[in-house]
Amino acid sequence: MDFNSDSLPEDSDWDLKFESVRYDDSGEYFCVAFNNYTLPQTRTSLTAILSVVGPPQILEAPSSQNVIQKMSMKLVCRVEGHPIPVVSWYHNDMKLSATSRIFLRNSNQEFWVTNVNKADEGEYRCETWNKYGNRSAVATVHVAVPPVILLPIGHVIAEENSTKILNCQVYGDPHPLVFWAKDGVPLLTINSRLKVLDTGLKIINISHADEGNYTCTAVNDAGNQSTTGVLSIEAPAKTQVSHRAPKMDGPHFVKYPVDTVSQIGEPVTFSCDTDDDPKPHIYWTFNNTVSFPPTVNISKDGRKLYIKSMSWKEIGKYMCFAENLQAVRNKTAHLYLRESATTHKPEKKSRNKSLNKGGNEA
Repeated sequence: MDFNSDSLPEDSDWDLKFESVRYDDSGEYFCVAFNNYTLPQTRTSLTAILSVVGPPQILEAPSSQNVIQKMSMKLVCRVEGHPIPVVSWYHNDMKLSATSRIFLRNSNQEFWVTNVNKADEGEYRCETWNKYGNRSAVATVHVAVPPVILLPIGHVIAEENSTKILNCQVYGDPHPLVFWAKDGVPLLTINSRLKVLDTGLKIINISHADEGNYTCTAVNDAGNQSTTGVLSIEAPAKTQVSHRAPKMDGPHFVKYPVDTVSQIGEPVTFSCDTDDDPKPHIYWTFNNTVSFPPTVNISKDGRKLYIKSMSWKEIGKYMCFAENLQAVRNKTAHLYLRESATTHKPEKKSRNKSLNKGGNEA
């Protein structure tokens, strides 16, 4: 700049201007003036602090993903803003907080879930706000369930020329593909005597050539599971005169689950039992799956399903299945939430347990 001229620079020539201010423009600023005509030749101004304020900005939004059951998942919601924004997470519109499986890190900008189950599936929303505004971002999580063998093949004994079904009921999400093998050799050709059903492998007009070890393998994107059983042929039984008609019907329930209404925090018990001898195989499903919330406990014999302290995750449909050689039968019950002044702490909690129609404690 030529100071020998008669004119001085306009005031605007000394200004520092920002065309579009950003959060990273925040900081300390000072100016330095210098020339060759004075001593000292430079002068430094006082420091000015620039603070950029405004609504939050989402730098990295959570991404939709597929997670295998019992694995861990991570969602990220990177934000910036001034004042520093608050971050919250929602699952299917229900606000989340830290638990034994849920971890919030880096000022809630990282959301972790361990031991993922089917109940964790759905829409996740990250919300961030400060006094100047708010932003949100959404991601969808699908939980893939590896195949589960609901009913193994076991040891099947059949008469020659009879028809039998080798059980192989499976569950998985996505629905598994089922493959069969006999004595380790894949059954690639299904003929008129062999039919693959949803419940197993049907063999018509059984002969001694059909004896052997059968393996059912269920496969989907989340994994695979197999079960192996034996088919044996026996000679036709001799006809015997009996004054007592054989029992040929399916399982007969003497206790079964019924619709139950309960409050958050209360215990719930469903019972399921039969008077058959031998006892049938008993198993349960929850909302048409074999994936249960971690708070649901089932006895080893399958005759009791117990929830120590009911929460939102246990609300739904419960089915008890009883299966013997004659048939598979089931009973269905729904667990509902009783409306109250607060869903976290019931007003009254009875010490006396009552038995409902099916013999269950509510």
